[in-house]
Amino acid sequence: MEVPKNLIERWQRNINSGSSKKKRNLIKLAIILGLCAVAAFLIIFYMTDLISKPNEELGVVNNPGEWPMYGRDLARSGLEKLGDVVPKGEVTKVFTANAGMHSSPVIAGGVIYVGSRDGNLYAIQESSGQLLWSHKTESWVESSAAVVNNVVYFGSNDGKFRALNAKTGEKLWEYTARYPIKSSAAVAGGKVYFGGDDYTLHCLDAVTGKRIWSKETGGTINSSPAVSGGIVFFGSTDGNLYALDASNGRQRFRLNTRRIIVSSPIVSGDTVYFSTTDAVVFASDGKARNWFGEFIIRPPWQVLAFYGDLPAPPPPSGFLWSLLSWGDTSVASPTLQGENIYVGFAKKVVSINVSARGKQWETPVEDNVVYAGVLSQGIVYAATANGHLYLLETANGRIIRDIPIGGPIFSDPLMVDGKVYISSEDGNLYVVR
Repeated sequence: MEVPKNLIERWQRNINSGSSKKKRNLIKLAIILGLCAVAAFLIIFYMTDLISKPNEELGVVNNPGEWPMYGRDLARSGLEKLGDVVPKGEVTKVFTANAGMHSSPVIAGGVIYVGSRDGNLYAIQESSGQLLWSHKTESWVESSAAVVNNVVYFGSNDGKFRALNAKTGEKLWEYTARYPIKSSAAVAGGKVYFGGDDYTLHCLDAVTGKRIWSKETGGTINSSPAVSGGIVFFGSTDGNLYALDASNGRQRFRLNTRRIIVSSPIVSGDTVYFSTTDAVVFASDGKARNWFGEFIIRPPWQVLAFYGDLPAPPPPSGFLWSLLSWGDTSVASPTLQGENIYVGFAKKVVSINVSARGKQWETPVEDNVVYAGVLSQGIVYAATANGHLYLLETANGRIIRDIPIGGPIFSDPLMVDGKVYISSEDGNLYVVR
């Protein structure tokens, strides 16, 4: 019996149609699986350390008797080995520039490096006060220098960042960031990190000055970055604390405080402490990661939670706790010694216990506090804008010494070998013994 030709053709079409449909389904499945694989990879890459882990050994070793960068070290601890020497109050001029100094001095290899509003970075022999060399820029030098491997790194308000030979002052390289640089640099692992008024954190090759990566934020960056565990932490006037992988700039998390941050963070273990201009101290988990879609999902979630339609969302990624001092302002960076944070809130020196997460004591002074930190055993040193250095007991905040320096202070002091060095608006670098 002969099968009609039209039936054979219909049968072939059905087979071909079924085969094509299977192929299309297999292609769709492959695309879906591929997209899932890409999504899984991105989630693992951006939210875990399984694929790319920060270099936790990234750091620099400071020699005893040196304070080679702002905050002394990459964690911005502001601490050397604490001694028992307490200055008696003898104030001496070490060096005089041609304009005010807002740059905090640093010391390395027996040389003090400090910037001035006369546009110069100065290198001064610590033992004699002799000027070794100066380097002229085109604007104020308000950032503090960082001295690593006999190279001095610093920014200027002329928008340029420079690397100089520490012994001669010879320029090694120059990088243009367009707008003023007030952030003090961190140098680690062959890279140099600093922020600027161009809203950007820059990462350069420390040897050549070539840009490795950059991270743009929503505000200016006066905050001096801290580096710990292979992570760079810094604040921006956009209200965020940022945590980036120091090697490639990949964002690990940002914590939105909705407040202005100009101070520098300090890192202790896995915790990052920082303050805002309206006198709020924050503690953040330095190992945190933003969860997927956090900045998109969280705002409407908060609104729905406010009206009782959903439970409250979890705290922002990285947030541990905060403490507000009502009605105060602050430009000082906090310091940490043991279990206590010390910071200046307007005309007060404040001690905060991190375990109790509360204020331990506060002591009023005559003018705004620009620095408060422990530089010797049991003593808090507080510098004020009207040119006074106060010594207070760490236990209760009692003032035991009030030392007039001679000029207004807008920078952090430092102590090496029992001597406190302070730069002043009157153009003088002072030492207090």
